[in-house]
Amino acid sequence: MVRFLLVRTKGGKYWTFPKGGFKTREQPWQGAEREAREEAGAIGTIEHSPFTEFEYRAVGEKVRTVPAFLMEVANPDNLKTHEPGRKPKWFEEADAIAALEEDRDAIESDSMVEALTLAARTLD
Repeated sequence: MVRFLLVRTKGGKYWTFPKGGFKTREQPWQGAEREAREEAGAIGTIEHSPFTEFEYRAVGEKVRTVPAFLMEVANPDNLKTHEPGRKPKWFEEADAIAALEEDRDAIESDSMVEALTLAARTLD
């Protein structure tokens, strides 16, 4: 069974994918791996190429395009986030979609839901 790991945004209002910026000399997949560890406590094997992209806008920021990577998590029952308030949680596909849409308008959630749906189809 495929499950999706989501975290709360910094303000705690929304569910989202672990993500963030890349550091100097860091490959995008390395940044995604680091952010998954920092935000969700996830450790595992990550694909080196993104399977898609999605659009995301943090509160008060412009919309940005974020590459999405698949990761097989080695410690799914032992997540220890480095960022308080992130509350990492596993969801089945339908529940993950509902969580991403919760309290958001369609413009904000559609791109993330499309990425999640594509991931589910890719992993089936």
